[in-house]
Amino acid sequence: MNKFKYEDIENEIKKIFIELLQLDKKVEELDSNENLFLEEYGYSSIDALELIIMIEDAFEIAIPEEKLNTDLLESVKSLTDYVYSLLQDK
Repeated sequence: MNKFKYEDIENEIKKIFIELLQLDKKVEELDSNENLFLEEYGYSSIDALELIIMIEDAFEIAIPEEKLNTDLLESVKSLTDYVYSLLQDK
């Protein structure tokens, strides 16, 4: 049984994103559908890799390399959907 609720995963991913980019935002201020590659955040490919590593550590999962693409990293929602599906399979 999955111990994580969808909302909990979403909030944790937001926290990781805020921490990684040192944003002056609260979790509730980050729009889950907003494109994560917005230049206003200064988001780079190195940040993307760090984000994936932090998410893998937080949820004790491994995201296969073939899944690492712009669709997955498009938004908090796309990441949450994928992590939730991986955790459902655990």
